[in-house]
Amino acid sequence: MINLSIGRIGAVLAVGAALVVGAAPSASANHEHITIVNWGGDQTRGQILAMVRPWEEQRSFGAHVVEYNGGIEEIRRQVDSANVTWDVVDMELSDFLRACEEGLLERIDVSRLPPGVDGAAAKDDFVPGSLHECGVGNYVWATVYAYNREDFPDEAPTTIGDFFDTKKFPGKRGLRKDPRGNLEWALLRAGVQTDKVYETLGTPEGLDFAFATLAKLRADIVWWERGPEPVKLLDAKDVVMTAVWNGRLLRPIMKEGKDIVTVWDAQLWEIEMFAIPRGTRHKQRALDFIAFATSSIPLANLSKYISYGPVRSSSHEMVEPDILPMLPTFEDNKQNALRFNSPFWAEHYVAIKERFEEFTKPELTDIQQRGARF
Repeated sequence: MINLSIGRIGAVLAVGAALVVGAAPSASANHEHITIVNWGGDQTRGQILAMVRPWEEQRSFGAHVVEYNGGIEEIRRQVDSANVTWDVVDMELSDFLRACEEGLLERIDVSRLPPGVDGAAAKDDFVPGSLHECGVGNYVWATVYAYNREDFPDEAPTTIGDFFDTKKFPGKRGLRKDPRGNLEWALLRAGVQTDKVYETLGTPEGLDFAFATLAKLRADIVWWERGPEPVKLLDAKDVVMTAVWNGRLLRPIMKEGKDIVTVWDAQLWEIEMFAIPRGTRHKQRALDFIAFATSSIPLANLSKYISYGPVRSSSHEMVEPDILPMLPTFEDNKQNALRFNSPFWAEHYVAIKERFEEFTKPELTDIQQRGARF
């Protein structure tokens, strides 16, 4: 545990970010708010309590927080129309890389980010891969699966193979309506080794194999699209197991006392990024917010509200001990883990998504099929 004086902590929070990116405009000079975009639910709540409100109090600036379902279409529309209303966006790395490649994001000088509370330079404190010319990482998240303990009083699922085994463990499965993650799990279930997953998925035969494996489960899949939905599906008994972003389980398990079990086998983990759409009128304030929000203490505090791993080593040491086992970065949770290959999806997502959308269309009944021919 890092032992810091109150004075030093205050200095890091109150001064560090403003000095790093340049002093932001005073509140009296401009009362406009910045708009921060994220994923809703506990993720929004966590960022507001750990990052947004402390930043507002330190700077006397305002921020609106709105949610979205990911993707880059809205960012592209705003940039192309020169009507950028989003200032900071929380992005999946694969979407982030595509947006950066298309020139939709502002450049960020990450060398000017503040040091960790232990004095470590930012370049040494951040998880490798979380500093980029177009953005800054803010947490490590994972897709896992979960179930209610009461649904499996005897033998319980423990592996990714069990998730796909509806004979041994009958019942509906919840999956995100997106090819990312589902196809990797299908290959892992079929016995492909973790270090061969993306090599396999990158071939026509491997892609066919992944879809064919997923198709065996299709009749039992309940698709979800937003982060809060998986726990609701479990609560309503609409599914017996569901894929879920691991951070969405902190509140139900630790705050609400629900007997939900997390299965970490084959967790798919990745870094989440803060980025700034190109052409925002509030670039300096957006930079200031990112520098503040990704400093050591806000990143550590985020884990109190949503159990994602901090991207700074100095932050990880300040996480509360009872939360550590719920993080994807906890050592015991890394067994058989697979890092989500964002560059692969940045390159192939559009083509594979088109096929996936066809795959997820409801199958027509015989009567509907006959009607379609006339």
